[in-house]
Amino acid sequence: MEAGHGKGAPDGVGGCLKRTADRVAAQGGDIDCFESFVKVLKENVRKVEIILVYEHEIQSMKSIIPSDIPSFKDTFKVHQVVLMKEFPNKLVMIKLSCFDCYDCDKFSLGYHNIILQTNETEDCLENVPVEVEYDAHTQPTSSTSGQQSKDTSYAPGTYLLVKFEKHSKRSKDVLGFRYVCCVEKQDEDKSITVNGLKQLGNSSTEFIVTENDNCVISIDQVLQVLPNPNLLLKKRKVVYLFPFKVNVKEL
Repeated sequence: MEAGHGKGAPDGVGGCLKRTADRVAAQGGDIDCFESFVKVLKENVRKVEIILVYEHEIQSMKSIIPSDIPSFKDTFKVHQVVLMKEFPNKLVMIKLSCFDCYDCDKFSLGYHNIILQTNETEDCLENVPVEVEYDAHTQPTSSTSGQQSKDTSYAPGTYLLVKFEKHSKRSKDVLGFRYVCCVEKQDEDKSITVNGLKQLGNSSTEFIVTENDNCVISIDQVLQVLPNPNLLLKKRKVVYLFPFKVNVKEL
């Protein structure tokens, strides 16, 4: 297929650049190296911004990409990938493009956790940390907050220790459970949509995201605001590591 015909906007730009270079060469212009090629394009194609990317920059980018990246099934069904600034470590996979509401799941195929930044070399993939700076209000604490103010607001991406109650089938007792959750959004009525995390083993410090485990909670259910966890890549799973043991009680 001829350059610049039928293969999308990126190829259309490439076709425009190629035709420009061919025209200049046919008119007697001299294009004998990469620098002269770039100069000709900048002088003749004013509506296309040209940014040079050198070999050493490409190699430096390759060096920070882990060689073992968690895969996402149903890749061929993905039509749109959404990244929200509230959740910089999550890519939402959508089977049909939707620009009305990014946080809905009507076309969602699930989400893919990504590692934002690593400080380790490529061969140290069993323990790849991401450095996170704590805000003043999310410093580790050893006590639960008990009561939360009715006016309390939680920003998307805030990690909470949340209490849930379940009635026992064998008795009239109410069973209490505590889970780590991440805030998705908070509505005007102060109800909070959260995504649940599950404890990995019995460490009480390492957790993984449970897919499609979303629910709406009230402020009264919030026991504690947790610090932002570090992200680790362990055996192709993204693990959320908290700096202290979280007092969870899972079902």
